[in-house]
Amino acid sequence: MEQYPNRNLQDLLQAAQILSRTGAATRAEAALDRARRQSGNSPEELRVLGTAALYNNFLAVALACFEDILSRIPADGTALKGSAMIHAANNDAIRAISFFRRYLALYPEDAGARYQLGELLFVNGRQDEAQMEFTEAIRTLKPDRSRP
Repeated sequence: MEQYPNRNLQDLLQAAQILSRTGAATRAEAALDRARRQSGNSPEELRVLGTAALYNNFLAVALACFEDILSRIPADGTALKGSAMIHAANNDAIRAISFFRRYLALYPEDAGARYQLGELLFVNGRQDEAQMEFTEAIRTLKPDRSRP
């Protein structure tokens, strides 16, 4: 979006969202990718851009944002989970499983991520592992009875 070279990140995200909703998805995706490539993007800005790109189904841009983050912060939860979701959407189960496992090593109580991992394992013929993930997902949803 060359007409927005000096806009702040929030303005750019709003413009990309409007473009996406009005049928100009290619321009919206280009705007998000341009913002990603700008020098000086902080991990916080890349998280926002990656999440916005993922939400709008611009998977290549989202993955590039998350890869940029992970090159600086290998244990970034947003980037790990986002990458896992993108690889799953792209039918790359091996990478998706790997990213979900890395994410869950940091955030073991995320029942949704655990369930998604279970689904991936199940459809890839790893039913025993899938069952363990489903069981753990259910466990994390149960209230802790030891608390008052």
